[in-house]
Order: sequence, then C-alpha cells, then structure tokens
Amino acid sequence: MVFYTLVIFMFIISLFNAYVWISASKRIWAVDELQDSDYVIVLGAGLERNGTPTDILSDRVLSAVRLIKSGKVHKMILSGSKSMHDYDETAAMLRLSEQSGIKRSQIEIDDKGNSTFESIVNFKHNLPGEDVIIVTQRFHLPRAIWLARSLGINAFGFAAQIYRFSSVKIFYWGMREFFALPFNVLKLLKHFYTIKDRTI
Repeated sequence: MVFYTLVIFMFIISLFNAYVWISASKRIWAVDELQDSDYVIVLGAGLERNGTPTDILSDRVLSAVRLIKSGKVHKMILSGSKSMHDYDETAAMLRLSEQSGIKRSQIEIDDKGNSTFESIVNFKHNLPGEDVIIVTQRFHLPRAIWLARSLGINAFGFAAQIYRFSSVKIFYWGMREFFALPFNVLKLLKHFYTIKDRTI
C-alpha cells in the first residue's frame, strides 16, 4: 500500500513539474527577445567559505550585469540572505556587480531573500504592479517564473549560462528542483491563506 501511494505521489509531482516546465519555457527568452523592463531580480545561491559568491551565484550576477549593460533593464535587485554570523549574500553580490561596472544607483538590495519564494514575495510587496525579469539557471527558472506569476507578477526569465557546470551538479540541482516545487505549492497556499485571514 505504501509503495503504491509513493508511486502515485511521484506521478503527480512529475505531472506538475512537466506542466510548470512547459508553461514557463514560453517565458524564457534570449537577450534580443526580451522587452525592456525596469527591473531584473537576481536570486541568491550561496557563498564560498571566504565570503565570495559561489560559481552558480556568480553566473547569475554576471548574467544580470549583461542585461543591464545591454540596456534592456534599468535596475537590478540583488536578493539573498543575511545572517548575524558574517554571512551576507547580497553584500558579495553587490561587490561583484560593482566590480563588473554597474553603478550603485542601478542596484537595489533585498537581504531578506532567504529562499526563492521569499525573494519573489518581497519583490511583490516592495514593487507592486511592476514587471520583472528573473535571472537564474535554466533548471531553476520554471519554478521561479511559476511562483511569480502565481503571485500576480508579470515575470519573464533570462537563463544564466556564462559558466559551464558538470553533469553531476546539473543532475543534483535538477532533482532538488523536482522536489522543491510541491514544497513551494504549500508555501504559496499558506501565503494566500494568511492574506485572506488578515482581510477577514
């Protein structure tokens, strides 16, 4: 009984992932396809022990820098987590952005982006009604775009692909996304329930 329940559960997750991937793929565009936008949001992805961005985070930041320099986007939002123990993703992202030639006036910071979900919710709260281009790797974009659109944000994706990653890393990240999506559905339901509860 447990086995069949698990099989059904995995089948449902697979269908939902397929739906999200197919629907999001229509909104992942190349530089020359993107419409001009006021904002691009860069989602955090961890730091090395020395406080510098990981390769996956550097890939995202530098890809957003490319969009700014192309003139497609006016401002970049760096969204990541910050703790009391000298861990500050957004500070590291800011340094890399400025080192790459982006002016401080073109950068906004969200240091409460502890997850993809929170980063998207923060954008919705801080800039209601604004469109956004989300920059992250292709395996991560479907979930990020789906979350944004579920929250009423007109979001498009630009795939970070300056760096090349090993097949092992890509497989690991892909599996992580597979299981992250249903978890985010629960977060989304809780978010809407909380809002509804506040209005009663």
